[in-house]
Amino acid sequence: MLATGLAGCRGSEPGGGVQATRPGPMEIVMTESDRETADRLVRDWRWNNRLLVVCSVRDSDLARQASLVRPWETDWNDRQMRLVLLTADGGLVVDRFVEGVADGERLSAGVKSILVDRYRMDPADPGIVAALVGKDGGVKERWAEVVEPSVIFDLVDAMPMRMREVRESQE
Repeated sequence: MLATGLAGCRGSEPGGGVQATRPGPMEIVMTESDRETADRLVRDWRWNNRLLVVCSVRDSDLARQASLVRPWETDWNDRQMRLVLLTADGGLVVDRFVEGVADGERLSAGVKSILVDRYRMDPADPGIVAALVGKDGGVKERWAEVVEPSVIFDLVDAMPMRMREVRESQE
């Protein structure tokens, strides 16, 4: 289960009374604070974390992705992974799970918009877009579905930087 307040990338859950459409250019106002926050996050993540960035029009997709990661939290953290859930209203950088609920830093709609642009997560894609981002900040893989942690782990474990990390930890 996700913390309340998350709605899809382009609108509310289908059937919830809000049309899931692509935001117009004037709908999201990005402030200087949004830019500073996005810059800080990207700077903090680079060379320190791998990301799974997930943007969806359905809260259920985001909740499912978080619920798939939760049982693997130790393995997730061992690979220095961060889960970033993006919605129409903003998002959440998941730091931990508290009583099964994703918890962490909340993101404004402006920060979400910057991250969507940065990782080229076109909100026009149907339903859900997920991107695996390496420590170098580059997108390594994309999906149009909720992603099983085992798929992510296989990709991460094949990365040269991860193989070096494992080797160094065994020395």
